[in-house]
Amino acid sequence: LHGIGQDKRFLDEIAAPFCRAGFAMVTFDQYMSGERKLKEPGALEAALAFRQRAALTVIETRRLVDYLQTRPDIAPNRIYLLGASYGAITGSTAAAFEPRIRAVVLTYGGGNFRYLFNSRAGSSQLGKWLGIAQHLTSWLLAPADPVNYIAEIAPRPILFQNGTNDALIPREAAEALYEAAREPKKITWYEGDHI
Repeated sequence: LHGIGQDKRFLDEIAAPFCRAGFAMVTFDQYMSGERKLKEPGALEAALAFRQRAALTVIETRRLVDYLQTRPDIAPNRIYLLGASYGAITGSTAAAFEPRIRAVVLTYGGGNFRYLFNSRAGSSQLGKWLGIAQHLTSWLLAPADPVNYIAEIAPRPILFQNGTNDALIPREAAEALYEAAREPKKITWYEGDHI
């Protein structure tokens, strides 16, 4: 699952090493991105659509697994999820609800949405509006917060990959998602920023 500002073409950038290792990779444009981008939405329309995007990503991920199960060239017991950034946030919830996903890799993801605006990017862009934005976002996106669901992935394994200097996903958000998950789980920290 791609990040918030990406679309399905992101897969073209990362697929080669996975395909050489014998994996097939597939994705889709999430609602509001790529071919499904909204045409000049107003602020309220965009906010409501963004709230809907998380639920649709979970549902459509499960539909994609349905499709993969019909393919003779896909091992039905070896379907894994790789989510990057927003794809890691929504992917953890999708995997919690989809038991046919056998293992999960969450790259640059986080949970507990109040923490997300504690990032350098959020603080610098919102300034004095930071507190209001935290409360509004927590309310708006509360049903989509992956800390509410990630424990249900167990006993399937989860690999978390995060950046030590991530400007978008603060360490406390990454750790909140990791702590909410159950074993087996592993977190790896890479020197660097978001992706």
